[in-house]
Amino acid sequence: MKSTKRFFAILLSMLMLVSVFAFAASAATDKTCKCENLHDMKLIVDYSCKKDLKKNYMVFYCEICDTYKTVDLEKAGEHEEEIIKGKDSTCTENGLSDGVKCKVCGDTIKEQTVTEKKPHVNNGEDYCANCGADMLENRCPYCNKDHGTSFGGRITRFFHDIAYNFQKMFNR
Repeated sequence: MKSTKRFFAILLSMLMLVSVFAFAASAATDKTCKCENLHDMKLIVDYSCKKDLKKNYMVFYCEICDTYKTVDLEKAGEHEEEIIKGKDSTCTENGLSDGVKCKVCGDTIKEQTVTEKKPHVNNGEDYCANCGADMLENRCPYCNKDHGTSFGGRITRFFHDIAYNFQKMFNR
């Protein structure tokens, strides 16, 4: 019982010492608030480039006294342009052109436009060199050739379709 009382007495003494040192350290760093000088405050919101003067303002924050200050502006500033990177079109996807937006207010200055897909590039084996797509519309699943629309081509395709279906049926 005596050791428990001694432990708590030492613990209480340590906590009191720590709190005294913490108070002294906070008093030593005397922070003077400079809310009157906007340059010493942190800029939170900047709508300085809005053309509508009702929405043309800036908001500053003082970390020392934890207050916000809103400054209404009499005239609108210029947009700060930021490029929105587009992407190139491929033979499988449409692309996007570069666009421009304002860094400050987020308004879109130049819209991104959709660019059409590029055509497939034949690699010499009737497949696209870029994406591997089949360049022939009516390719035979059995021999991977286009038999054409002539009578002989249609008969060949008919028998190849039968062979292909038997192959699928018996998993060969």
